[in-house]
Amino acid sequence: MGQEARDLNRDSQNSSTAAEIKQFPEKGGVNTGLIIARAKAIITDPAGTWPKIAEAPESTASIFKNYILVMAAIPPVCMFIGSGLFGSMSTGAALTMAIVQYVMSLAVMFVGSYVIQFLSPKFEGSGDQTQALKLLAYSYTPAYLAGVLNIIPVLSIIGALISLYGIYLFAVGANPVLGIPQERKVGFTVASVVCILVMSLILGMIAGALFVSSMVTRGMMMG
Repeated sequence: MGQEARDLNRDSQNSSTAAEIKQFPEKGGVNTGLIIARAKAIITDPAGTWPKIAEAPESTASIFKNYILVMAAIPPVCMFIGSGLFGSMSTGAALTMAIVQYVMSLAVMFVGSYVIQFLSPKFEGSGDQTQALKLLAYSYTPAYLAGVLNIIPVLSIIGALISLYGIYLFAVGANPVLGIPQERKVGFTVASVVCILVMSLILGMIAGALFVSSMVTRGMMMG
């Protein structure tokens, strides 16, 4: 009886999680509780959560509005708070950097989803851009959450290590989300990670140039 009760409880929890993941409205406000539930599910049970995410009727707009826009704000906001607490840079510089970092993070999601969409068919997977965005966005969950450590700058390196868990999440989700054959998911993951890193590096250089330019402009105006 005890085992049956545990099985029923687990099935109930899985059904609840599935229902939560599928409640991804196109309209209305952002549901913070639902975001937390999704983040927890993908971190703690990726194998069980990815198929539910894959089946959820979502769009690019709803994924951005209900998940990415909120989660991507964690690292830059915490970095801004940390710079204020430890005085590592001026308030103006910290705010500018936080904004640039946030915009770059959104750009990585948008452009990266098309990169994955392009790569997927080459590994016998689906070429659906929305599914590609799902895979990328949820795989970034550890990086988003690790951004909390930006409040204490010296802990940022730990956050970077935690972010590596996202590569594992990506590999696990490749098959249920994009239909990548199990025997090809490692190659697909490696190719995707390399392309996303190169793209992020390019976007980072652009963001850095914009940040320096804004700081020079600010200095000239104040001077």
